[in-house]
Amino acid sequence: MPERFVFLELTDPEVASLLRRMQWVLSGVEPRRPVHLTLRGPYRRKVPDGVIGDLRATLQGDVLRIGGVGQFRNRDEEVVFLHVDSPNLRKVWWKPSYPIKDYGYAPHISLYRGHDVRFARHVADFLKREALDLSCAEYELTVHRRGTLPFAHPAGTYRAAESFGGPGRFDSLLERLGRLVDEHRGSLADENAARAGPETQEDKRPAPTRKEEQPFGQTEVHASAALKRPLFNSIATTQASSASSPTTR
Repeated sequence: MPERFVFLELTDPEVASLLRRMQWVLSGVEPRRPVHLTLRGPYRRKVPDGVIGDLRATLQGDVLRIGGVGQFRNRDEEVVFLHVDSPNLRKVWWKPSYPIKDYGYAPHISLYRGHDVRFARHVADFLKREALDLSCAEYELTVHRRGTLPFAHPAGTYRAAESFGGPGRFDSLLERLGRLVDEHRGSLADENAARAGPETQEDKRPAPTRKEEQPFGQTEVHASAALKRPLFNSIATTQASSASSPTTR
């Protein structure tokens, strides 16, 4: 039987939109999972009846505080995240695979997951300089089964979040983040070119002069350009799709 987890999904439209866009810019891939923290699990069997109700009662009235930057290595990937806490969050926190006595108490929302150690360090330094401090009073508890994509309120909250994709108080932050990503990609390209050495005569080919001559899939998209695209362009497709399970730490 697939393992189950209790997710705390952020449903505040502005906060969820901001964090999803940050994830998108950093990964280069449109997010297909809700902004969440893993609150409890894994459960080897069905989550017991009454657990969700008890958790909601304990967290009632809590406002999440999101801020403070952390970083860790999870297997073979680097993870950069923002800390999350609230007055009663510790009371409902239960992650037997990561006991507090060994790993500490660290509820978090991951913003970057990848294999580039240097880039992860740049992202963490950027977030520390920005000193994000967010409050979120809108969230939902959902049961997540490994291998599925849960959405608490896809038809409401996430469509509402799309409205925050235009001009807003976080635009300049997202633009700076986009420049950071583009600059890192540029430096990697320069390093690769330097390692490759002078191009050979065979490599000196003219660039395509017509759009249809450009090979499919080879058009570079800068991170800053991604900020101009609609973030939630196919909610129905997202709900119907299946994907590999997110790491739940």
